[in-house]
Amino acid sequence: MTEPDKQASEIAIQKRVYMPPAKVKLLEGQILGGDTFEARRLIQEKAWITLRKAINGLINKANTANVRNIVKDLLKENLIRGKGVFARSMIKAQTAAPIFTPVYAAVTAAINTALPVVGKLVLVRLVVNFKKSYTRDDKPVCESSLKFIAHLANQHVASILLPLQILTLLIDKPSGTSIELCTSFLKEVGQLLSEAHPQALRVVCDSLRSIAQEQKLGEGEERAYDLILDMMDVRRRKFQDYPSLTKELDVVEEGKQITHDDIQLTIHEGDDTLNPQTSLDIFHYEENYEENNRAYEAIKRRILGLDEDESDSPIGDDDEEEGSDDEQKEQKQIQISQAEIEEDTKRANEQEKVDFRRTLYLAISSSVGFEECTHKILQGGVKEGLEIEVCLMLIECCAQERTYNPFFALVGERLCNLDPVYQQAFDECFARQYENIHRLETNKLRNVAMFFAHLLHSDALPWTVL
Repeated sequence: MTEPDKQASEIAIQKRVYMPPAKVKLLEGQILGGDTFEARRLIQEKAWITLRKAINGLINKANTANVRNIVKDLLKENLIRGKGVFARSMIKAQTAAPIFTPVYAAVTAAINTALPVVGKLVLVRLVVNFKKSYTRDDKPVCESSLKFIAHLANQHVASILLPLQILTLLIDKPSGTSIELCTSFLKEVGQLLSEAHPQALRVVCDSLRSIAQEQKLGEGEERAYDLILDMMDVRRRKFQDYPSLTKELDVVEEGKQITHDDIQLTIHEGDDTLNPQTSLDIFHYEENYEENNRAYEAIKRRILGLDEDESDSPIGDDDEEEGSDDEQKEQKQIQISQAEIEEDTKRANEQEKVDFRRTLYLAISSSVGFEECTHKILQGGVKEGLEIEVCLMLIECCAQERTYNPFFALVGERLCNLDPVYQQAFDECFARQYENIHRLETNKLRNVAMFFAHLLHSDALPWTVL
């Protein structure tokens, strides 16, 4: 093959122009013959295609009986490199076969325990898909996304706050479509809410009952009222037909689940806080390809418990060396135990914060006036040190509103006047917000500024904070 023909063929390969298989094979052989950039790129691209096909094939094979085996096989593939492919294939498979959603959620939960960055990407993309489809009224995509999110919440990949935010959004401006989405979503997460947060479930069901009793929907929406009645019947039967988790799909041990509490729902124009990272779905050349392979090999050995070659270990050690090895192992076990205790304590504290924020969010969202909201917060019993969480929640809720709502600032003012501890907490929050003000969008910046302006104007906060 002449040099011009070779260059033309290389361009054809890069642009995915059709060539006879024999010619492609000949050209690839010539390119791979040398240590050039084209050769390295072609090797990586062929490995990428193999990785993509392996991930797609394993996800499509998943069922209730082989979940654990599929997870092990998936972890043998480089999921750090292929996390975009994994997320895309998982969502695509679930959309095509919603009946297998619990299976796909179980696989995602198991992968999330080993590689949280992969599970987080799946959840982020689902939330982004729901937001986009909800704003353009794409009901089928909304249904599939909500079903997957519900089962990820059941598997404790998503925090319980996310389903509550979705339910609040769907009930806020009720329509036939939103009520249909709400009731189907509530059936999937209802058992989880009844066990983890029965008060939240009661508030949501009361709101649905109020919509049905007061006939808040327009004419021709009788089906939505029937769906609400059906939902109430499902609740009376304690969601027996909609279990949150079956024994076969309970693949992650309790206490080892990794929940992504930072992924929350906000419907705002220009809100890009959740990045779906769609660029990860396609091939990219890696400069440190071999290093990345070795790094994942080490991760894979740690996760799957693969042993190193026994030939590397010395044969015929003395008794003295064996004794010292035993001592070292004992010492390591003590260190590991101490680290586990510290980790468990840290996790318990974080879980306490999450539970407190759930209760707080429920108190705020279910209150009619700021006096009622303040009363609920104080009656709920705020533990010492958690006052700042109350302040942060009020600021976050205020920032996420489409337009400024004085409700949250009035609650903050009342808390400051009742307890100086809240004054100090808001003082600290003001300093934090000022440091990170450049990261806020225009709408959030305006709302936060007016929130603190109200506190200063009403003398709830001293002007010394400035």
